[in-house]
Amino acid sequence: MPEMATNSPHRLPFDAAAASTAYRSALEVISAVEPDVAGAIRSELADQRASLKLIASENYASPAVLLTMGTWLSDKYAEGTIGHGRHTTEAAGPAPMPAG
Repeated sequence: MPEMATNSPHRLPFDAAAASTAYRSALEVISAVEPDVAGAIRSELADQRASLKLIASENYASPAVLLTMGTWLSDKYAEGTIGHGRHTTEAAGPAPMPAG
């Protein structure tokens, strides 16, 4: 069994090797569709690993959070309070398609 690491602040165990494999697999999928986006993701990871960010609006997300952001859960978006959202089903048109 692979060694388990802990992830703060909740101290949940995760398998770093599995997270790395999932990350590489996700990048392969992205690269096949949008190579420039995959390159930007790789560059951002390299930058985060090489330097410390002291910007209050930047956060370092755990591998689990990063992978969750790429699921169907991220298809949902709402802004505002119940009944007063800025985006409603009547006003929202079709999502723009990526170039290419």
